Amino acid sequence: MGEIIRFMKIIFLDLDGTLNESFAPAPDSALEAIKKARENGHKIFINTGRAVGEVPRFVKSIEMDGWVTSQGGFVCADGEVLFDISLDKDKAKKLYDYLDENKIIHVLETQNEIVGTKEALDFATNLFLDIQEHHGVPRTVENELCGIMRVSDNLAEEKDAKKVLYYQSQISIDEMKEIFGKDFSFTASSISKEKAVNGEIGDIRVSKSKGMEIAASHYGLTIEDTIAVGDGANDIDMLKAAGIGIAMGNADENVKAIADMITDDVRNDGLYKAFEKCGLI
Repeated sequence: MGEIIRFMKIIFLDLDGTLNESFAPAPDSALEAIKKARENGHKIFINTGRAVGEVPRFVKSIEMDGWVTSQGGFVCADGEVLFDISLDKDKAKKLYDYLDENKIIHVLETQNEIVGTKEALDFATNLFLDIQEHHGVPRTVENELCGIMRVSDNLAEEKDAKKVLYYQSQISIDEMKEIFGKDFSFTASSISKEKAVNGEIGDIRVSKSKGMEIAASHYGLTIEDTIAVGDGANDIDMLKAAGIGIAMGNADENVKAIADMITDDVRNDGLYKAFEKCGLI
């Protein structure tokens, strides 16, 4: 166990693969780690690519200090909204047209919904249920993401779009960056298979690390006073920026390569062990 840290730190936790396995509850040890760290005077934030409406109900019931959601597009602390930005509608329309022209399945994440054509939502539903089943949760169990889906045949008119999820693309991320890289960020999903790519497209103006800076400033601190824990490609930015970046034992190898510390797997008390090693509890 590390020496207990006496000065306040802000800890930013990814969700899927870090706090919990996708579509599964968090281990009791992770909840205990959060509780003890807060009792020791530290602040706990979720820092996730998911929009607010996609955050699991069990996470919203955990006593924490704030949220960074939509890959940094929304930040709140102590119940106060510090930052909130959506995709530029004109620029986004060009992106949607490109995805349509190239027959790339895609849906939008707004603050509280997942929006797309019926065909795109059907594909996303099956994918979410596949992931759920892979992590040991039967397909018959309610999937909260499926419950916030809404059909729309005109995505360009949708308001409050935070991010785009795309599936089965035969076009590489590099090719899309060449066209849209000035306005959007592109991240491949860890569930991409063979030559087809699944991924997410966000606003170039936001990132998990920028969300951390905004939250830290709220407390009169800097990003050096932060600790970030993650497992996926979209966590690399925040792990690099944090005072201490921690990769889960189940993290992608390229995430482990840039981390300051590697802890155990999410299902093997990885979060609790990381908090112990850092002296947070």
